[in-house]
Amino acid sequence: MRLTESSHHHGLIGLLSSFTPTPLFHLSCFRHQSNTLSTYLATSTGSKPPHPNNSTSPKRTMDALISPQTAIPTTKLLSITASFLLAGYNLSLSDAVLPALKEHKPQFAVQATHTIQLASTRVLPHLTALSTASYAYLAYAIPAQRREWVKAAVCVALTVPWFVGGMGAGVKRVRELVEGPQAMEKAEQNLEGRQVLQRLGRRNWVLVALQLSGGVIGLRAALA
Repeated sequence: MRLTESSHHHGLIGLLSSFTPTPLFHLSCFRHQSNTLSTYLATSTGSKPPHPNNSTSPKRTMDALISPQTAIPTTKLLSITASFLLAGYNLSLSDAVLPALKEHKPQFAVQATHTIQLASTRVLPHLTALSTASYAYLAYAIPAQRREWVKAAVCVALTVPWFVGGMGAGVKRVRELVEGPQAMEKAEQNLEGRQVLQRLGRRNWVLVALQLSGGVIGLRAALA
């Protein structure tokens, strides 16, 4: 009888010693201990214990990003920043770039202006659309400040008809001078190239005023 009990005892010890806990076993034990601790803390403080499936999901994260509490501040930042970027670009163009180009030969100045215009078409229309649409959304989302946001949107949106109607002829003439060598030679003789650049520089100040006004109005509304 003793021999049988001894053999049974040694067999149980061998079975336990041969058991090696796996990482999954450790993770299960850790989760069990964490849940037990959370339940104890929640019970001691009088709150409900956390549900095991209450972890942050991608859907909840996306809902938080597009919620009004997040969308409105983000839209304010985008709209105002875009307005000031547009105003800063056109300010540098009228105040520094075009006056500096007029000091060079008309052929070089007109060619450089045409290159700048082509490069600006890749960015400026998108910034204008972004700023205008953002201001329009804020006017809809914040009824108490609707008038201010509408004013900002109108200021930025007016740059489009002004550019097409007030500056379109000058932009078109610059392109014609670049594409036509004979027209460029004639423009150098009668100083047409310099006159076109001066006209564009003066009318570009209207864009600066409209875009800067939109940014200032939007900033005042955001800080109110």
